[in-house]
Amino acid sequence: MKIGIIIQARNGSTRLPKKVTLPFYNNQSILEIILIKLKKLSLPIVIATTTNPEDENISLMAKKKKAYVFRGNENNVLKRFIDCSHKFNFSHIIRVCADNPFLDIDLISEIIQKDVDYSAHFFKNKASIKTHWGIFSEFVSLNALKKINLLTNAKIFQEHVTNYIYENQNEFKISKLNPPKICINKNIRLTVDTKNDFEIAKKIYQLCIQKNKFKLEHIINCINQEIKQKMIHEIKNNNK
Repeated sequence: MKIGIIIQARNGSTRLPKKVTLPFYNNQSILEIILIKLKKLSLPIVIATTTNPEDENISLMAKKKKAYVFRGNENNVLKRFIDCSHKFNFSHIIRVCADNPFLDIDLISEIIQKDVDYSAHFFKNKASIKTHWGIFSEFVSLNALKKINLLTNAKIFQEHVTNYIYENQNEFKISKLNPPKICINKNIRLTVDTKNDFEIAKKIYQLCIQKNKFKLEHIINCINQEIKQKMIHEIKNNNK
């Protein structure tokens, strides 16, 4: 089992273009912050972006930070992951989205498991990557991705790499882990999809920096009632 981390990143987001490369804190982008966190895991890291010229700055940043970069299909993200895994000889992938500045790397060690097609934290029957938390990642085998590619050419499953697995769970060997208890029944949105998300996340991140505390309970404690109401508004207006 050769495990690699693949960070999915592009500048062409429709709701907030360039959200992963905009200055977020101290002239660092969200993507750079995630990269610094993941380097603590001592696993190979690849930033998988697109061949679109507007993603050139992502490629340059990756090289500057001494991370591997792979440029592939812009619209078929599933193919991008498969091609990237082949190039770097990954048999299993930790998939990370580049719009999650509060990614919790402590949760990643829990999802790495042998002999499974897919492993993640689940809220009942809902994969954590489909929630608004923005702290989770997922573990998937290359064979599972290739199986998806063989079974369907539907655009939705090409755009959303692991959706087919959630919707066809009987066809895969899945390990479902319980999320931290502190996550249950809370309307928290730490992922960044919109300009409002970006500003909310910046404010929380600055508070965490001031306290020098980034554990999940400390992050949640930084969320006051005003921030919470803004989060609830974004959750209602942005499906996951």
